[in-house]
Amino acid sequence: VYQHSKNYAQAEKYYKHSLSTYTSINDSIGIMRALSNLGSLYVNMEKYPLAIKFLKQTIVYAEKNSRNADLATAYNNLGAVYQKNQKYDSAIIFLQRGAMLDSILNLKKEEAIALGNIGVLYHDKSQFEKAIYYLERSIEMTIEVGDKNLTATNYGNLARAYSSAGDFVAAYEAQNNFQQYNDSVYNEEKAKAFTEMQTKYETEKKEKEIVLLNQKNRLQRLQKNIFLGGAIALIIFVAWLFVFFRQKQRIKAQQEAIEKQRAIENVRSRISIDMHDEIGSGLTKLSLMSERVKMKLKTLQNEEEPLLDKISKSSREISGNLSEIIWTVNPKHDNLASMLSYFRNYITKFFEDTSVVYKIDFKDHVPEFQIHPDLKRNLFLVLKESLNNILKYAQAKNVNVHFSLKGNQFNFDITDDGIGMKDLNGREFGNGLKNMKNRIESVNGSFDIQSAENTGTRIFIGGKLYY
Repeated sequence: VYQHSKNYAQAEKYYKHSLSTYTSINDSIGIMRALSNLGSLYVNMEKYPLAIKFLKQTIVYAEKNSRNADLATAYNNLGAVYQKNQKYDSAIIFLQRGAMLDSILNLKKEEAIALGNIGVLYHDKSQFEKAIYYLERSIEMTIEVGDKNLTATNYGNLARAYSSAGDFVAAYEAQNNFQQYNDSVYNEEKAKAFTEMQTKYETEKKEKEIVLLNQKNRLQRLQKNIFLGGAIALIIFVAWLFVFFRQKQRIKAQQEAIEKQRAIENVRSRISIDMHDEIGSGLTKLSLMSERVKMKLKTLQNEEEPLLDKISKSSREISGNLSEIIWTVNPKHDNLASMLSYFRNYITKFFEDTSVVYKIDFKDHVPEFQIHPDLKRNLFLVLKESLNNILKYAQAKNVNVHFSLKGNQFNFDITDDGIGMKDLNGREFGNGLKNMKNRIESVNGSFDIQSAENTGTRIFIGGKLYY
């Protein structure tokens, strides 16, 4: 009560008293909540060093008592404090931890707020591509939970990020969405305010407040007209640029078509080599084991069954490898719908006989966009490697695989709630992660991984369907 009424001195007094009481009775959860309240209070008082101190202590007690919801809140609050102090890297680390826990706990609004703040931080660091990615993820969630205020704020920040990145068409679209949501929020607030004023007018006859509301409406309409005028001017400018560069784009499109054809020929050549290596090696093994079976049979001893089992297993492995290679090389599968369908089937079969709870977050209906064959192949290999790592090392109970698309840009995330990784560059994981990063960067994509001990692992992949 004292904190909400901004009587911070009294609030501080009672919070410290509660901390002392909980400490004396060794109530660990009570101590955690008292520390959290003090951290929040010092944020309001702008005493940021004290806020950081108490929020860090809150994190220790939340981890000790496995209070994931309180831990997520503490991470997000600490990230916000670092953000106010312009310590961008520290803020991003704690906000990402908070977002990861919010995702696991299905706290979508809290995750959306954290992702939106991360987007603003990356914009302030001039890393506009990452800023756009996190803001778009936040917008998806705020729309889903129906929070128009957060959606409007995110679109405003997204417009700023696109503008800073030089993509003025996308910036205009985001600004337009911001205006629509902002108008919607304003109209709802305006309707509520008008009803209250009308009631007040009927009881107290305060016509002056009605006049002020009408003036506010006229100002809003004037601002909207100014914005529309600017938007029309921008459209005219973009149209002029389109005409100016039209001929240049035609030449560029022809060159890109030739490069795409060469890329297809290159990937087919590489795949044919893969088929030769995979099948040739496998058949050699089968041949050698078959000869051994013949020799065993001649001795009339019953030792051939384990060997026959190995032959059967090798045959299945070759069949699986051949099926993956054929899917990769077949041009009719070079589209988004086919790729996501294959990924869905592979994930389902991979976890079929395990205790892992998995979630496949793909759209039910996706357009059959053409995708680059190299991208299709490398995304699948990264997915395959990631799932193997999760099952082999992570000790995860839950796995989430997410794919989203905007225009030609895609985002592909793989998240688990396992034990995480202490050292991303260590011997156990370093080469595998480096190989995955190299695969994605070879198709002009971006690869990022966030992991901390006992907080799970999240892999972020972004890029274009056809680069």
